[in-house]
Amino acid sequence: YLLDAAVMTEAAHDIRGSYYYAIHVDSQLVTPDRNFENEPESGDVERLLRGIRNNAVDDESENGGGLPTENPYYNEDSPVSAFNFSLMSPGRIFTMAGEQYRYLKEMPEGNHMIIRNSMIPFTSFTNQTNELNTWYEELHQDVRNIVSHVSIPSPAPGVPHASITWNEAGGRHWLPSNLNSHVAVANDLTTVATTGGSQQAFALSLADVVSMSGPGLAFPNHAQRSTGGQGNNNGWWLRTPGETGAAWGIGRSAIGTAGQLHASLTSGNGGGPVNNTSASNGVRPALIIHQPTN
Repeated sequence: YLLDAAVMTEAAHDIRGSYYYAIHVDSQLVTPDRNFENEPESGDVERLLRGIRNNAVDDESENGGGLPTENPYYNEDSPVSAFNFSLMSPGRIFTMAGEQYRYLKEMPEGNHMIIRNSMIPFTSFTNQTNELNTWYEELHQDVRNIVSHVSIPSPAPGVPHASITWNEAGGRHWLPSNLNSHVAVANDLTTVATTGGSQQAFALSLADVVSMSGPGLAFPNHAQRSTGGQGNNNGWWLRTPGETGAAWGIGRSAIGTAGQLHASLTSGNGGGPVNNTSASNGVRPALIIHQPTN
């Protein structure tokens, strides 16, 4: 609610007898894809609602915060120079140089992790690296100029689906409860390379997704882990292998597992057989970009 307090004016002290002042609130709670009754078509309230629906509300702005003024609107295709990534909140959607992204997190020394907002369909886990390289080569040069060097393990450390136990407090297959028992997999967090490395796109690891899942993070719930593009709530591969012939991925709504973590060869819940291709499952390229702090 946007009303913090109501204060009586001095004239109220001249009222004789007993009185009280009340505000009746008729609350309307709707899902992001629906509108409120008599919703304004312009003005600050309209901008605020639009920003909330598209994860495009910046924490800090010239008007004191809350309205998406410092960065372009989520669907406004803008050049690299138009963005101030240090003002973005995790999960914010933005469109840069012909691609729509989700902001994931701020990293040390002016680096920021972002991911394509929709997946590239019909891409198997086996062909994921080739698709990532092709996508990166086709990026606008201004974007490639700000990509930081990373070192991605090949192959990445893996863990069988059956070896993971779950903390179901956030929902089914939301967060592993024993990931730290699998040290190599837990330590596979993407960072900027201190030496060497290359400017490239990459797939997130299981540890990356787990570290960015929860309130106030890039993936606050199952729905926010899923991806649009070729339809709603599609699945996407991670880089973490599962048992032999399988790999980890994010589930999709078509089979009722949207946003869940899976890697079973037989479950078909998301992830799964490494050669599997589908219109509702694919690769979701991520980048670490560098923008010097002022």
